[in-house]
Amino acid sequence: MTETARTLEIVASCTDRKKVQPQDDLQLGSIPGGPTQRLAEWRRRLRHSDAPRVRAGELYQGQHWKRITEAVDIARSRGWSTRLWILSAGLGLLPSNGHIVSYSATFASGTRDSVWRGRVDGSRADTLRWWWRSLTEAELPSLSAAASGPVVIVAGRTYIDAITEDLERIASDSSSASRVVIVSTGLDHPLGLRYDHRISAQVGGTLGSLNAALLRALAVDARNHGWHRDGMQKAVDRLMARAVDPVPAARQPCSDAQVVDYLTELRSSTPRITRSRALRALRDDGMACSQERFARLWSC
Repeated sequence: MTETARTLEIVASCTDRKKVQPQDDLQLGSIPGGPTQRLAEWRRRLRHSDAPRVRAGELYQGQHWKRITEAVDIARSRGWSTRLWILSAGLGLLPSNGHIVSYSATFASGTRDSVWRGRVDGSRADTLRWWWRSLTEAELPSLSAAASGPVVIVAGRTYIDAITEDLERIASDSSSASRVVIVSTGLDHPLGLRYDHRISAQVGGTLGSLNAALLRALAVDARNHGWHRDGMQKAVDRLMARAVDPVPAARQPCSDAQVVDYLTELRSSTPRITRSRALRALRDDGMACSQERFARLWSC
């Protein structure tokens, strides 16, 4: 394999958890009105913000982001010249080495800073796709077309829904499509790997960080698959062949903040999850929480 072929682009969805608390005016929930008015005001605030800037890749935290950065480090240690890109509901597609302000905006539903605020905004899917198309300056299809090596997109279903039009453009370009692989639980897409939640028993982590945990496992095994979709699918199939529903761990006490953080990541990866299924997932991941307390936090 030539040096040119050993380049790798990893494109990962961001997380709501930030190391730097965003200013009040850079929290999407502070802007009233419909999607068009919100986006115009959001972009104005970003342009004129005097908030301190931080390196994008160092802003995010949580299990999802930890596994993403571990996967990047492993890929680099295996000889891949790896660049990390971020899918951000607040800033669009951006390089991890760029400098940005801390902000709060998410494609996940049910939070104060959600892009889609319910039926009043119209169709959820249409709103997310319109927001992404209108927000981002860098284009994912252009990145994929210019890449000299594999492009691996790692994101939960809410972010996949938002970038659907980009993925359709990539899939229609045979040269780009041959290099692009999507890592997203339960996704039915020609560019996507096929697996479900049971693989978590093999790759570790919570359901909310499952996609990133699988990416990390694939980075460890990159010598065997070379980041080619068919080889990656064979590696995933081997993991799924040994997969079983996770055995519940002994449940440990957790704070309200820990439960809310867990729900944020879970909703990002599984936006249509019900409250009862989310509670089961939290308990399966070893966290103790009563139904009454969980119901209150679910609505936060």
